[in-house]
Amino acid sequence: MATIEDGAASTRTNVSHADDGRQQPAVQGGWQGGVAAAFMASGIGSAAFGATVLAAEASEPIKHALALLQGVGPLSGKAVVGSAAYLVAWLILHLALRRRTVPVPVTLWVTVATLALGFTLTFPPIFQSLSGQ
Repeated sequence: MATIEDGAASTRTNVSHADDGRQQPAVQGGWQGGVAAAFMASGIGSAAFGATVLAAEASEPIKHALALLQGVGPLSGKAVVGSAAYLVAWLILHLALRRRTVPVPVTLWVTVATLALGFTLTFPPIFQSLSGQ
């Protein structure tokens, strides 16, 4: 880490060097936006997977539409939906947060809450009661 001094204002900025030699502001008090985006997107993907499980149990047409591979059944479509949700969420969050520092507690709360929602929706007693079975 180096320090750059602005001659006119005499302000100091901590910088770090990327692998390609470019200078980037050092992260203090949080995670770089790309890291935070990946964490939060994993929770969003999990929540999307759980919501898809619930939708498949609540609706027979959705269950049949999710059966992308006959040997696997609707699980194949649920996995595709969860993975696609992760990728789309990561792309959007990465573009939105890439130049920002995101506080660690915010990132962790969003991630844990959405992961917990996704995991909860995959438990049979939960999705059966919510889908009216």
